[in-house]
Amino acid sequence: MSNTADVVIIGAGAAGLAAARDLALLGVRSIVLEARDRVGGRIHSIRHDGSPTPIELGAEFVHGGAPITRKLLREGRLPLANVVGDRFQSDRRGFVRVADYWDRLDRVLRLLDAHRKPDRSFADFLAERPGGHKLARERSLASQWVRGFQAADPGIVSERAMAEGASPGEEEERAIARCVDGYASVVNLLAADVPDIRLGAAVSRVQWERGQITVSGTAGNDGFELTAAAAIITSPVPLLSNWGQTPKKEWGQTLGAISFEPALPVAHQRALDKLAMGDVVRVSLVLDEPFWRSKSVGKSGSLRCLTFVHAGHDGMPVCWTTHPLESPVLVAWFGFPESVDLVDRSREEIESETIGAVARLFHTSRRTLERRVRACHLHNWSRDPLTRGAYSYARVGGSDAAKTLGRAIDGTIWLAGEAYDSEGRTGTVEGAIGSGQRAAHLVHRALNSRR
Repeated sequence: MSNTADVVIIGAGAAGLAAARDLALLGVRSIVLEARDRVGGRIHSIRHDGSPTPIELGAEFVHGGAPITRKLLREGRLPLANVVGDRFQSDRRGFVRVADYWDRLDRVLRLLDAHRKPDRSFADFLAERPGGHKLARERSLASQWVRGFQAADPGIVSERAMAEGASPGEEEERAIARCVDGYASVVNLLAADVPDIRLGAAVSRVQWERGQITVSGTAGNDGFELTAAAAIITSPVPLLSNWGQTPKKEWGQTLGAISFEPALPVAHQRALDKLAMGDVVRVSLVLDEPFWRSKSVGKSGSLRCLTFVHAGHDGMPVCWTTHPLESPVLVAWFGFPESVDLVDRSREEIESETIGAVARLFHTSRRTLERRVRACHLHNWSRDPLTRGAYSYARVGGSDAAKTLGRAIDGTIWLAGEAYDSEGRTGTVEGAIGSGQRAAHLVHRALNSRR
């Protein structure tokens, strides 16, 4: 097999596969190098005998309009189910229906200032009690949303970045859907049109000069070296930035981290340092049956059409079901700060904490819930050396970081992935696919101009 190509792509996640697929359609030869033994990156769908629906260990939802993702699903004739149903909050009194969730959230988020100078954290924004006493509950909801949905530390995340792209103000932006066959079906669709994907190939060094790339690393017990005219790099932020190259005991070596010779431009290095990776713990409980469907709420309500249930005030976890698809799977999602503690615990401890938290959320005993659990599925992305976190967000002062990172490096290196998407779609599969496609077309244009 050839060790030369027009373009070398590092990473076979959504961004890398989208880039390789478009390059193939444009007649450009590429080689995709993936350190894992599978494609998909932070998309990882599995099957369990106790569930009729796929179980997602990583990305699950199609957020908002997502025109690129939806177009791919139509091309592949892959079914998409809109998430419609009821949202509840659980507190000591029981369950309270949250009928106007997005509107309540928007009342706070619309007060963010996208042009504020100097920038500040979301926590500092909340400390000024925007909206006064009247929006106290909405501020708690917004805090939970930032820490959970955005996987962000409110004391670090940028107000300007949140104001520019985070608030789902329009109806289309509030839409949520899921791939009926699992998100892996999208990954497999992309991979089917990519001629050269090499799994188990971990890149550790990129040597470059204008118009030439040499990447080297290990595949099993052997080393390898590839040359190309350009590179698209889709590795997560911690694998490229200085703070991501610090070895941890459980990783042994700096597995996954990439060194550059010469170093990346200063502007790119500074932009990388302005991004953070959120910690998230998500646990999928496979139960004997969807017990919540028979729970009553008040005098005439029920949880039959339950989609999301939030912990009282601004606590964690947030749980969701597969409704409107009927399945005995319940997902528990822990955001900041609970996730920071949980990611360092053993799998058994995480599962135990999850069962206790879900039992409290559904006002049942731990013993009763334990008897219903048939399996627990999770993947600790924060302790995965090839990701070192869930997904990215901008630190204070970093609202323009993704735009900087989306620029070509001397017409030879492009970064692609959810963290480097210049269209404000960070943290989403849509952003990953879109940035990969964008990088592919920019590379194609650059190669043609050289010729």
